[in-house]
Amino acid sequence: QLKLIELSINIEKILNLLMKASNQIEVWKLFLDLRHSGSIRKTAEQYGRDSAEISRTLSKLEKELKVPLLDRRSRPFRLTETGEELFPLVEDMVGRYEELLGKIEQKADKESAIIKDHGPEYFRLYLTLTFL
Repeated sequence: QLKLIELSINIEKILNLLMKASNQIEVWKLFLDLRHSGSIRKTAEQYGRDSAEISRTLSKLEKELKVPLLDRRSRPFRLTETGEELFPLVEDMVGRYEELLGKIEQKADKESAIIKDHGPEYFRLYLTLTFL
């Protein structure tokens, strides 16, 4: 019983960390997609959002980092030198994050199949793993 509670608490901590990371990863994905599309408008259309919202989201990231990533003065926009330097690192980070989520999903699928066979004492753990 105690191990089940400890495991459940640890998984909840991991989920909370992943959710926080997920929000940041989405912003970094936006940065990557913006670089690929070359246009805030095109990126906004891709995300089903308006251009101002995309621009605000990236401005917020730049403020958090205390460094500009986009040169908004040029048309079409360009990444700053820092943005260009970060781009391959961000691509790698987002790729690794997606790989991590895939592995967690595979693990959750395996665990939920096992837990289903063990009865109600695993119900909380099953729910936790199912929603990964």
